[in-house]
Amino acid sequence: MTDPGTPAGSHEPTGAGPGGWPGQQPAPGQPSPGHTPPGSPPGSQPGWAPPHTGGPAGWNQPGPDPSAWSGPGQSGWGQPGGWGTPQAPKPGIIPLRPLNFGEILDGAFTTIQRYPRIMLGMSTAVMAVILVVMAAIMALGYADLLTMDSSADLTRIGDSLWIRILSTTFGAVIVMLVGSVLVTGMVTGTVARGVLGQPTTVGQAWAVARAHVLRLCGFLVITFLAAIVAYAVTGGLVFAAAMLHPVAGVVLGVVLVPVEIAAIVVVAIRLSVTTSAIVLETRAESPMPGSQPVPIGIFEAMGRSWKLLKGRGLRTFGILFVANIIAGIIAGILQYGFIFAGGILASVLVSQGGVAAAVIAGAIAGIGIMVASVVQVAFMSAVMVLIYVDARMRSEGLDIELVQATQGQSSAQSVAPAIGSGLTDSNPISPVWAVR
Repeated sequence: MTDPGTPAGSHEPTGAGPGGWPGQQPAPGQPSPGHTPPGSPPGSQPGWAPPHTGGPAGWNQPGPDPSAWSGPGQSGWGQPGGWGTPQAPKPGIIPLRPLNFGEILDGAFTTIQRYPRIMLGMSTAVMAVILVVMAAIMALGYADLLTMDSSADLTRIGDSLWIRILSTTFGAVIVMLVGSVLVTGMVTGTVARGVLGQPTTVGQAWAVARAHVLRLCGFLVITFLAAIVAYAVTGGLVFAAAMLHPVAGVVLGVVLVPVEIAAIVVVAIRLSVTTSAIVLETRAESPMPGSQPVPIGIFEAMGRSWKLLKGRGLRTFGILFVANIIAGIIAGILQYGFIFAGGILASVLVSQGGVAAAVIAGAIAGIGIMVASVVQVAFMSAVMVLIYVDARMRSEGLDIELVQATQGQSSAQSVAPAIGSGLTDSNPISPVWAVR
């Protein structure tokens, strides 16, 4: 018997069948009552139907709430208006996930923008001091040579003067080397803290650079000597072949020189993040609990770079190639801008030209060259640090460690307490970078 409000010929649904009609059998291809479709979310009720079916939510069962699977204000699995992967957190200059090409370049520019006192101000100050010292050294060594009146005097230069010239030139190169690695160390530490969204003081950046200057210089000296040995071996082989027959020397040179250049490029690319590993990575001094972290060695850092960039040579080469072009364009604009400004200022201050105008224009042009060099070195150093970070996120899951570190739950402190903890001026690098 039907209720008065029920249309004639109809029955009140009871929810017993898949369509809500008592005794109704499921149609072919339809799930039976109490059946949970495969692939349904864990804990779903029997008779669950996905929310995109367009019909009633299941068999008189309320449909699942998508907001239960996502964060506040998001639909699906974390994407606004979609069903994609969750957005990666971005506490600092880059998102904490493997980076694409544009994000690496953008992260380098963002670092310069967020930390201008270190990336530009402090780096420029260091380079200015280095250039002044270099000028003083060169003036000391070349003073007698510059005061000679005629080219005939050059034939009467004594051995002591040649020794002084060579020694002062070598000293100037060493000073320039120290200045470049100091800037590299400051930039590397700043980028590392910028990835975690941590503020960086000039003292912390200087502490990082000072702590690693000898090892950074050692790496540059090793690579420089290795290149000299490679060139010497190639030149010796070509010379020996030419002594046997001139044609053999030419043929061997045509074959060996391109091969050597290609090998040097490959090795340089594979070792391009060695400086980042030298500055950032530490390891436990001993396997015993409570041992203090120590920086990794130069050759260990070279091995780390070689391993991290394995299979990523072409990508790394492309990034560095484009980054060098961008840095070169910026440096050129700065240099020509300073040269143009120096010429105008010199003509305004010294109307008749002469030595004074040349000195003013030259001084301003020199400042422009120094500023352009600092911007170029800072940008390229930041790019190489971000290549290192990206490589570790792709091969070692460093992005998970970084996310935990930004949340104050770094597994480096819970799983490997020997790595150390805390950020101070004497230990300004987070332990999350330690070798696992």
